[in-house]
Amino acid sequence: MGTKMSSNDTYNKVEKLPSAKNLIKQLKTNAMNRKQLNLDLTVSLMNLATDNASLLSVSKAIGSIKNAGKLLKTSLVSKKEIGVEWTNKTYAFIFENCAVNIDLIANRKTRNQILGGFQVQ
Repeated sequence: MGTKMSSNDTYNKVEKLPSAKNLIKQLKTNAMNRKQLNLDLTVSLMNLATDNASLLSVSKAIGSIKNAGKLLKTSLVSKKEIGVEWTNKTYAFIFENCAVNIDLIANRKTRNQILGGFQVQ
């Protein structure tokens, strides 16, 4: 004794997809959030002391940005020797809403670090 399903029942069970208009609106909002995040990161990192940028100061600067969310993980992505005294290290900061790669250039003798750049992913 089975029950028959009509074509209307099948149609009602299919998830309705968002309209193209809503998708475009969502994409524009995400693009604006990404632009605002880039701007906030740029200002925050430019305000760091340029003489000695540390992982802690970079982490605090990025963490102060509300759009980034909570810091989840920090890891060393790459390490390259630059000449005899300098090392370029790239760190990944993983937040709830974004990931940021930070380049720190360090002098091995003086232990000073310079912020080389960043990239939001």
